[in-house]
Amino acid sequence: MEDYSALEVHVYNHEDGNFFVHHDVAMPTFPLCVEWLNFSTAAGVDGTTHNTPGSFAAMGTFHPGIEIYDLDVLEALEPDVTLGGPVNGSGSGSGGAGSGRRPTGPLKEGSHTAAVMALSWNRGFRNLLAS
Repeated sequence: MEDYSALEVHVYNHEDGNFFVHHDVAMPTFPLCVEWLNFSTAAGVDGTTHNTPGSFAAMGTFHPGIEIYDLDVLEALEPDVTLGGPVNGSGSGSGGAGSGRRPTGPLKEGSHTAAVMALSWNRGFRNLLAS
């Protein structure tokens, strides 16, 4: 049997005492760390970011990028945003986001050069994510 990694989103209804899996997000690799945040990284039509709260999960893996998934989207196949990691279009076939191999091409400026081992979201300054 092949290994499978998923992030399960649970819902707890305090009034009824129900606790259940609402949906899950398939992960291309096993996460080393996960941090929940409610700061939207999406840009609007006018190109500016909006402070609309949401439910997001930042994932650190063995790859040098940080993947941010929108937990309000059911059956998401890819992260909404990847911070750092390989430069777009580089390293094709050499360890892209869905493969188990590590990327070997050039990395984005300021990116991690190895695995992302820890993440911490700043609740005071919501646009900051430390790694």
